[in-house]
Amino acid sequence: MLVLPLLALALLAGCAQPADAPKPVPSGASTDDGDTLIRLTRSDWFNGDPTYSVEVDGSGAVRYVGEEHVEVLGQASHTVAPSVVAGLVSTLRRAGYDALPDSLSETRGGDLGPCSSYWTDSATATTMVKTGGGEHAVFHYHGCVSDFHLTLVALEDEIDRALGTERWVREGWPETRSPSPTERRSSRQ
Repeated sequence: MLVLPLLALALLAGCAQPADAPKPVPSGASTDDGDTLIRLTRSDWFNGDPTYSVEVDGSGAVRYVGEEHVEVLGQASHTVAPSVVAGLVSTLRRAGYDALPDSLSETRGGDLGPCSSYWTDSATATTMVKTGGGEHAVFHYHGCVSDFHLTLVALEDEIDRALGTERWVREGWPETRSPSPTERRSSRQ
């Protein structure tokens, strides 16, 4: 007879959550589970475009390293609200970032890969997004004309705006960024 109450108690204990268990996050709220990280690295190729990297974690800590053609060389940091980070993650998900190819550039051996055509001497950007659900990075050569190009340019610029890189790169950034060949061509249509 003592076995049944002990069995019931064991089952109930197995269903209960420990007091320190994480609580579900309501939709639209932000959290820093230690897993969220968004990084953007821009590199120049003959055009004098800014070369720097910027990243933000889920708590909103922004870290920047300026290398060339920027107002602030070296390291700098500031903080944005965690809701800004959650908004960026949401924007990237809605845009289908996780489904983008890992590389938008010409492959070795001259294969155009996802590019329908290829312009030389363009800048590059690499984005990386890490959340509790995994990690995805995209290398983006701005001379790669593809279906994904304009979407990726807009996402890169949104990361810059949300993280406030203008304070370190130059006034008006990223709006003052040199347009890629695809952007120049689409603005004439």
